[in-house]
Amino acid sequence: MSMGRGGVCRKTSENERSVEYEYYSYDLDIPECRNEEKLYDGRIVIAKAALVEPEIHEKMKRKPNGNKQLVRKIIPQSVDVRALAANGNITITNCSHTSRKTTE
Repeated sequence: MSMGRGGVCRKTSENERSVEYEYYSYDLDIPECRNEEKLYDGRIVIAKAALVEPEIHEKMKRKPNGNKQLVRKIIPQSVDVRALAANGNITITNCSHTSRKTTE
């Protein structure tokens, strides 16, 4: 069952140093946070230097019919978002319909 909370994000710009997104959020349980007009007024800017590429493992594997096939396995890397925000690689501007805001 849904809690009635959600958000939508879209990329607005990208250059050689950063990527910028705009977003909105909503909370259907709180009337002032419903965001029925779907106003994109939040902003997230991520420095490209902070982006982490996944680790990729490739190996040849023999299929049951005797043929070989290249198998690719993508291993996601953990990212410390709080540390990236603390050193300025990620900046977040809260949207007006955020139901809970913290300094983090």
